[in-house]
Amino acid sequence: VLISGDDFYSTPRLSPDGLQLAWLSWRHPNMPWDGSELWVAEVDTSGTLSNQRLVAGGERESIYQPGWSPDGTLYFVSDRDGWWKLYRGSEGSGGSKGSARPVIGNAPPDAEFGRAQWVFGTATWAFAGRSRLIVSYTRLGRWHLGLVDVATGELSPLAPSLQPHDWLAASETHVALVAGFDAAPDTLVDVEIVSGRIE
Repeated sequence: VLISGDDFYSTPRLSPDGLQLAWLSWRHPNMPWDGSELWVAEVDTSGTLSNQRLVAGGERESIYQPGWSPDGTLYFVSDRDGWWKLYRGSEGSGGSKGSARPVIGNAPPDAEFGRAQWVFGTATWAFAGRSRLIVSYTRLGRWHLGLVDVATGELSPLAPSLQPHDWLAASETHVALVAGFDAAPDTLVDVEIVSGRIE
């Protein structure tokens, strides 16, 4: 047992160097989309956790999909302003409560970058190398795929003819996902990031 005390736990994620662990927890009667907490701790050589700290979340803030960038910065989605937006902690760390800042500067204010955790393991973002993020988000009842420049926070559309579903994975050059189309059934697609070409 690494940690105990809360009613529910999910989404444990080790940092790229294996020295930090992030996870979500929440307490009954909350569901994770009502209120959950994002914690980070240091992992020693025996696998024991120390220096546990609350990074984000609470009784009325929902946290979704914590994960790490290639340089070891913690990223996560929070609905702290009423909409699920993508945030990051301090560079090279999980950060501390209140230190996170938004990732995307030009996101529509009514866009949501999270999903309710009816099932675990879903994803709305993935790194495509060190400097780019692939994101999916919903706005006005339609899901979109986008590309984010990590340095500038600029969001641009990617393959606008498709609607991403619950999972995506990316490499430096491609993103793989299940997606729907207006006039075609759901299918597994591979999108070339620079051109937006769908295969």
